[in-house]
Amino acid sequence: MLCKSSPVGWAEPAKPNALGGVAGTISAMAPTRITHGIRFEVAQDVLGAVLAHLAEAAAQALDAANPDPGHLTEIEAEQRKFRTLRHDLDPRDVVQIESVIAEHAPLARRLYAAA
Repeated sequence: MLCKSSPVGWAEPAKPNALGGVAGTISAMAPTRITHGIRFEVAQDVLGAVLAHLAEAAAQALDAANPDPGHLTEIEAEQRKFRTLRHDLDPRDVVQIESVIAEHAPLARRLYAAA
């Protein structure tokens, strides 16, 4: 049986939840092909969430009564940056994947918490 995440790692045995499944943190598990693939998808989702927010911001900037070209240029530059990150994300590069998640997931959370 899998173990649940604890302050010292995967030390305590997992307890089945109400549905009979086992709760745990994928990122705390020893990396496997499956967990590595999941982390890659998480990194893609994080970048996609930020890009979606930027697309909405660009639409709002364009729909403004007096659109600010400078603000729109800033948004478009951020969009390019995140599109490049997503395009260049290597599914075999664990360090890059974890770096994207660590750096940009908090931003995605903040953007959507404010919405």
